[in-house]
Amino acid sequence: MVQSTPCFARNVRNANNLAVSLQSMAITGHTNINSFWLKYADHESAIKGTSDENLSEGNVRALSFNIPFRGFVFSNSLMRNDFLKMVKASVYPDIPVQIKGLKDFSELKDDSQELVEANITLAGVTRLVSLTCKVKKTDQNTFQIRGSKSLSLSDFNIIAPSKFFGMVKVNDEISISFDLKLSAGN
Repeated sequence: MVQSTPCFARNVRNANNLAVSLQSMAITGHTNINSFWLKYADHESAIKGTSDENLSEGNVRALSFNIPFRGFVFSNSLMRNDFLKMVKASVYPDIPVQIKGLKDFSELKDDSQELVEANITLAGVTRLVSLTCKVKKTDQNTFQIRGSKSLSLSDFNIIAPSKFFGMVKVNDEISISFDLKLSAGN
């Protein structure tokens, strides 16, 4: 059963020191002719999250981190430049993510599903997105968080590109899947 309470975890030792490791992330899309994908491949660079107290909501916190576009590999090298241009990566080189309403680690349950709200920014436009995530406890202070979501490019004021006088057009909907490791820091 999906819970609609605030989710994910805030650090039990130091609320401003959560480590977020992006294990995998894929963005898939389609044109009227074929499909394409981007996969996050920069596993050498750790993505660090920060957790901040939201004073208006008392004990509720938010986890923020950025995913750099430079960390992705593309299924089609010809589409790479078009995609980066479409999301304005030269101006907005990262995908900022802010997960809202974080629980204590002690409140998370192993092998559970959680409903998470996250602010996701693409091409400088931020939208609140609800995500259903699977939570798996891997050790006392580490959880694996997996999920996927379909998004409309038009929700982020992104116009899907077309090529060859409109003969090849990118569909408005893309799908994002992710696998995060969230650990309490020292």
